[in-house]
Amino acid sequence: IKTRRRDGTEMVLSYAISEITIKDERLLTCIFRDITNEQQASARFKTLFQRSGQPTLLFSDGGLIDCNQAAIKLFGAEVRGKLLGLRIEDLAVREMNGVRLVDEVDKVRQIARERGACRIDWAALTLDGREVPLEITMTPIYLDNAEAMLFTCSDITERQRYEDGLRQARDAAEAAAKAKSRFLAVMSHELRTPMTGILGMVELLEETSLPAVQQRQVGILN
Repeated sequence: IKTRRRDGTEMVLSYAISEITIKDERLLTCIFRDITNEQQASARFKTLFQRSGQPTLLFSDGGLIDCNQAAIKLFGAEVRGKLLGLRIEDLAVREMNGVRLVDEVDKVRQIARERGACRIDWAALTLDGREVPLEITMTPIYLDNAEAMLFTCSDITERQRYEDGLRQARDAAEAAAKAKSRFLAVMSHELRTPMTGILGMVELLEETSLPAVQQRQVGILN
């Protein structure tokens, strides 16, 4: 309920009523709790949640309970209702790098509980069948005294393309270096064998009686 304090400021109270019997007399007890700050924090969270440019999804044990407009666009849903109730595994590819993502969910959730958050690479499956590589930060939060898991997503398609380009450039450079080494090894062998014979013949030629001009030419050749 909403009420006011004596100084006129607004206040939100949560209350619980229970019935007790004392000496055959039925009484009601009412316990009030000031939840003004909680309500304000919840309102701020909802505002940030909806206005965030990053795709953000909120899961409970029963499935997706909320998501923002950026998430609706990312997963190819026209309206939020098409995503609500879906489980985490419904929005992920079956396997990534030989690992079943469904099997990793519980592990990552436990790490997030222990550390306060956990970041992983993920491969999302949109409603229209596209696969989108994502970096996901999982953060456990509590709503109405129940645990929920906040998913903040970043599309890493361009990052993966850049990394693939770097790997291809590295592989090409390594292949070129190996080809150069093989070429030099082959050329060294192909040149050394005939050159040894040529040098031997020049030395033999120098030992013969040659005119001065020819002797000088053989020396130059050597």
